[in-house]
Parts: sequence; C-alpha cells; structure tokens
Amino acid sequence: MPILDISDSEAVARYEEFVATSPYGHVMQSVNWAKVKNNWDSDYVYLRDDAGSITAALSILSVKNDGSHAFMYAPRGPVCDFKNIDTVKALVKEASPVVEKRNGFVLRMDPEFAYDEEVLESYRNAGITNLAITTRGADEHSFSNPRMHMIADISMGTHDDFLKTVKSKNKGKIKVPYKHGLETLRFHRGDPGFEQALDKFYELTKIMAKRQGITYRPKDYFVRLFNAFPPPSRNSL
Repeated sequence: MPILDISDSEAVARYEEFVATSPYGHVMQSVNWAKVKNNWDSDYVYLRDDAGSITAALSILSVKNDGSHAFMYAPRGPVCDFKNIDTVKALVKEASPVVEKRNGFVLRMDPEFAYDEEVLESYRNAGITNLAITTRGADEHSFSNPRMHMIADISMGTHDDFLKTVKSKNKGKIKVPYKHGLETLRFHRGDPGFEQALDKFYELTKIMAKRQGITYRPKDYFVRLFNAFPPPSRNSL
C-alpha cells in the first residue's frame, strides 16, 4: 500500500523529489511542512505507475481539536492534475486507512488550481460520496488558505529583471518605497544579522496586520519556517 514510511530515508527522498519537481507541487505538500505545523500529525500517500515511479501524491496533516476526531487537511494538495478526477479519487481511496487511523471526520483539500466552473461541475457529477465544494461566492473566512493570491516568478535573475515583467502601473508602486530608502536584503539562518533582520521583519508584520485588520503568525512560526527549509548547501551543484 503506497503510504510513505517516514523512517525510510530513500523513500522520503523520492517522495520529496516528486513534490519538488511536479508542475502541481507546492511547498505545503513537502514532508518538511510538518516541521512548520509541528503540533499536527502527518501522513503521506501516493500513486505509482507500473515501473514504480510516483505519479501523484497527497500530504495530509491532522489535528484533534476535541481529543478524539481529527480534522484532516492537505494544504495545496493534491500533487496531481486536479482535472483528472480519477487520479484524485484514487489518492483519496489510498488515504482511507490514514483517515481511519486518525479517526478523521473530514479531509479537506485546497489545490492551487485556477477557478474553472467546468471542472467543478465535473466533480459535482462524479458521484463522490459526501463531497462538499467551497469556492467562489463562499465566505472568504471559510477557506483554510486565501482563495486568491499572486505568484511572482523570481527565477529570472535580478530585481530589475523581475520589474521588467511587471505592468507599468504596478511598477511605479513597487519603485516608490525604494525611492524612500527601502532595501531588499536576503538572509539565511546563520548569516550575520539574521536575528536582527527577523526581529525587524516580524515587527513590520505586526504593523501591517494591525493596519489591515488581519491576524498574524507568532514569531516562532517564522523561525520554524527557516529551520524546516534550510538553504541548499553552498557546496552542492
């Protein structure tokens, strides 16, 4: 049964490689995300082809708020083409023993998938028992993660290279803070000035949250993020 044995380092490495390289992968589906959500239990299921290669994955976190029944959550999962309903159903089937083991009362998924009414209608007509879809038109507070967000591709090189991809009306808004002395600095844990930079970042986060009337994470959350996802070794190729 394709349930990841977390004690098998080679199996974990294969799972992580699949999540990292899949076009449907997300950092929240990484095994390391459980180190950030360290008060949750974690389980990982996957599908394989005839050659034994992983073709789809589902990383599940679970927490028992009432001490008995678990809320089970696959943040930004599953790692597969969400249009392929049969694959999604197969992943959920493979997760059944995990749901039973954790005594789960719900399994929530929120794939990073652009709104598509045709796909949603296909799910509604797929005959999936106890399926509930929360999407456009629902209370924004009913989502575990923001339903809408922006993704910036920062792989093209320098800050100036990135700005070339931004529309002119937004480019000006981005440049204004820099004209007033804003600097963009990159720190890794262990770098000189890391702790001071983290403190400053956290204070700015609190100011922003208060201004916008939203909640914010405790500082320890960001510390766990740095610890869970260390930078690649400078000696690696």
